[in-house]
Amino acid sequence: MHLMSCSPLDRGCFSHRIVLTSLVSCLALAALSVPSRAQQPTSDAPQYRQLAEGVEKVLDPERDFFELTSQHDVAELATEYDWAKDVVFRHDIWAFEFAFKPVRMIKVKVPGPDGEPREKLIWYMVYRVRNPGTIYRAEPTVYEARDLTEQEEEFLPVEEGDPAKKDTVAGRVVSLSEEEFIQELKQKYADENGMSPEEVDLEETPLKLQLPRFVPTFALYSIDTGGKTYLDRIIPSAMKPIQDREDANRPLKNTVEIAGRLPVSEAEGDQGVWGVVTWQDVDPRTDYFSIFIQGLSNAYRWEDTPNGRWFARKTLRLDFWRPGDEVDEDESEIRFLRHSWVFLDSSWSSRPPSGN
Repeated sequence: MHLMSCSPLDRGCFSHRIVLTSLVSCLALAALSVPSRAQQPTSDAPQYRQLAEGVEKVLDPERDFFELTSQHDVAELATEYDWAKDVVFRHDIWAFEFAFKPVRMIKVKVPGPDGEPREKLIWYMVYRVRNPGTIYRAEPTVYEARDLTEQEEEFLPVEEGDPAKKDTVAGRVVSLSEEEFIQELKQKYADENGMSPEEVDLEETPLKLQLPRFVPTFALYSIDTGGKTYLDRIIPSAMKPIQDREDANRPLKNTVEIAGRLPVSEAEGDQGVWGVVTWQDVDPRTDYFSIFIQGLSNAYRWEDTPNGRWFARKTLRLDFWRPGDEVDEDESEIRFLRHSWVFLDSSWSSRPPSGN
């Protein structure tokens, strides 16, 4: 199809060509005047480095219905009162989403005992936490056959048609937003102390201990070197080199700075708060190691033993393999194997201490 079929020397054709040329020129200028996506004015918000797919691993809290309830004798009273036997205890449970990048290494100068800086190889892991802002609760109910609530579906995943889908004995699972939970606590304290809820500052009351709060504890456990355990170390001289290497625009908090209340992540794209955990003097012979993280949930278990009451907290376990040698440690050799949720006490044990 031809736009023009006349001779180039024809006057009418020539005028048509002028009009067409002018139109094309105007369209070209208009296109240049409209900024492309890359040229669009940017906001004042910092531009973070985009992570390649698969670099960051996001882990679900994997909530369990039986974290909401437990059944025990009240040891202090059970010998005298029957009602103190097999008492059902109910716990309001919250949990944070955890994501992490691969474990890496970096050499930095760290002050020695004499104050002189010495080059050290630091192991570190960048991570982030999100607060979904949901609290789960098991409300007591009379035993009955019924459909599960939406929250119970999350806690009790069962196949369609399974008879268990109709039955819950321990209670009915409900969820509250963090704001609803806070208002409930304020109302409770106000009623007990003759105040209005507006006057209550939960941070000034014992009820602050019930608020979702991220206070992490990290431990690196070297499996094949005699079971050495390395707690995280705050290494100020390592923070800036790690920050510059990972993303100079994204603030990374150490385990002290990140501790406290986390804002609720309202939007799906909200990435939460970023942190970095560091370890020093890890045995270079380490091939298999696990990283244990406490503070991602307030779920716990307890048991009365001859040595007293034993508590264990819900703990995230990350297993790694480093098939390298001890002479030339290389972060690229570290492989993530699996994750699991376990219950460990403050000494990182999954069992109560044995009696003497």
